[in-house]
Amino acid sequence: MTPTDADELAHDLAPTGVLRASINLGNPVLAQGTLDEPSGVTVELAREVAARVALPVQFDHTVPQ
Repeated sequence: MTPTDADELAHDLAPTGVLRASINLGNPVLAQGTLDEPSGVTVELAREVAARVALPVQFDHTVPQ
């Protein structure tokens, strides 16, 4: 991926400059932890995507009622 491609991808994924990822803490296979400190495969994937396009990541959490 060229720098131009990475910049375009970053803009497409996060036009505000922050990659937002929703984490479903109701599914222990995909995510564990707390609202303040989530962990698990979906959290790690979101962090890796953000790192590859040089963006900060913000987690939004969904918790089943």
